[in-house]
Amino acid sequence: MWSFERTEDNEAKKIMKNVTQTIVVPMGASVKVMRSYDYCHFEVALLVEPSAGLGDDDVNELRKRAARLADKAVEQYQQARKAADRIAALDGAKLHVKAAEAERVPEDARTPDHKAAIKAYADYCYHASYDYQDDWQDDQG
Repeated sequence: MWSFERTEDNEAKKIMKNVTQTIVVPMGASVKVMRSYDYCHFEVALLVEPSAGLGDDDVNELRKRAARLADKAVEQYQQARKAADRIAALDGAKLHVKAAEAERVPEDARTPDHKAAIKAYADYCYHASYDYQDDWQDDQG
């Protein structure tokens, strides 16, 4: 919070000559909650401005609210990830159809678009076969 003192003459109204700084140290509360899911990190930080009667229960409620928000962020991430997987599956089906059509064309008559469709489907199959949830600790033996 800042307060300013000025004299009443006309010059002082244009230029503040006497400036007094008052520093008020807030006694509010802040909480930070972090969640990790699928190698993604979600962080929620909440701050309560200083107020009278801020007790342990109030801070605990703030922490619970931050935790609920972080959990909601993880839930929304899961829903978005499932939607992206469904779209990718549809794209894979489309790629398969285009690649099958391109493979029916004799190899010497294939256009660059036909070759690209075959390559795109091969790349899709390769990436689909890779297990991103592979547990590297199993390899440690």
